[in-house]
Amino acid sequence: MVDDQELFRRGLIMLLGVEADIKVVGEAGDGISAAALVASVVPDIVLLDVRMPKRTGLEACIEIKQLVPAARIITPAVVRGSFICTDRTRATKSVSPVTFW
Repeated sequence: MVDDQELFRRGLIMLLGVEADIKVVGEAGDGISAAALVASVVPDIVLLDVRMPKRTGLEACIEIKQLVPAARIITPAVVRGSFICTDRTRATKSVSPVTFW
């Protein structure tokens, strides 16, 4: 879980914590820390904020995919009142957004 807003990050970790088949293995507050964390814990999925200090989520996405090619990267964002969740598995190539209501 990577997001610079600690309250949002902690809240989402709490929500995910009630799911029996989901285990949060780490958290980071910026793109630089995200890459280091992913390299050390090698997660299946990375929830990655796009707007962060030090290194953007898109920059971190490219580095993470180089370090752990099998990692699935999901970037949640709010656009005009809709929650958009984009799978950035191909590091910004051929990206298809999915809208959740």
